[in-house]
Amino acid sequence: MTHINHSYSHHYEDWTESQRVALAGQRQSLLMALGYYFFERKKYEVSLEYWRKIIKTDACCEEAYLGVMLCSIALERTGDAVKSYHACAQKMREELHLSPSPKLVEIYLKMTSGAPVELVLQPVF
Repeated sequence: MTHINHSYSHHYEDWTESQRVALAGQRQSLLMALGYYFFERKKYEVSLEYWRKIIKTDACCEEAYLGVMLCSIALERTGDAVKSYHACAQKMREELHLSPSPKLVEIYLKMTSGAPVELVLQPVF
């Protein structure tokens, strides 16, 4: 029978967890950079996919919801933008006990009132 020193295995698990967290952060940063890159080039469908990938792993990332909303508006899918806002508001409320940022609320109010929404996406959070 082999004896396993559990203190070493715990240390290994801690190291892998910190590496996993670091890699997840790098992945999210890369996805955001690509979302911005394609948005700036008016490749809204491609940009939209990157923002959605972020939301799949971080359901409370307001920046990603903003990207989804603005891409949806640019693609004339206002209904999808409204759904995205509501999904964001729900996740923020459930998981963080917060409301969406003033920027998201402003865009939501403009699109639901029929006011024009400026298609500007810059890192704001």
